[in-house]
Amino acid sequence: MAAQTIRNNKSRKASPVPPENQSGSKAQIMHLGIDVHLRQYVVCRKLDGATPQPAQRFKPAEFIAWARKQLVLAGRVVCCYEAGPPGYTLQRELAAAGITCHVVRPQDWDKHGSKVKTDGRDGRDARELAEHLARYEAGNKHALAVARVPEA
Repeated sequence: MAAQTIRNNKSRKASPVPPENQSGSKAQIMHLGIDVHLRQYVVCRKLDGATPQPAQRFKPAEFIAWARKQLVLAGRVVCCYEAGPPGYTLQRELAAAGITCHVVRPQDWDKHGSKVKTDGRDGRDARELAEHLARYEAGNKHALAVARVPEA
C-alpha cells in the first residue's frame, strides 16, 4: 500500500502554483522580478517564501493587465526592474494599478563572466531580481540599490 502511494506521488505533475496557494487562500506577498526589453518583458514570480516560479514572457501591453490580475492572488504585490531605456513609465503604470514597483540599479548577474546574453539568461536575471527583491522587502537594504523616482 505504501509503495502505491509513493508511485502516485511521483507521477503527479508539478503545479505552477505552490501547494499552500492551491487551496484558494491568498499569498501574503508576491514578488515579481521583471527583465524589461523593448518588445517583451520576462517576469519571474515568487509567492511568499516559496521558490521562484519559472519565468514567463509578456508583450508590454499584456503585462500590465496580467500584473493587475496578480492582486487577486496576493495581499500585496511588489515588483522591480532595472533602470534603463524604459525610464519610469512602467513604474508609474504599475503604481497606478496598486502595485508597489521599485526601479533598481542595473547589476551584472553573470557571476562567471561569460558575457553571453541569451533568452535563457533573461529568465535567470528575472529570477535574481525576484529573489533580491524578497530580501530587500524582508529588511536587507543592501540586496538592491533602489532609485528615487522623480515626480511626473
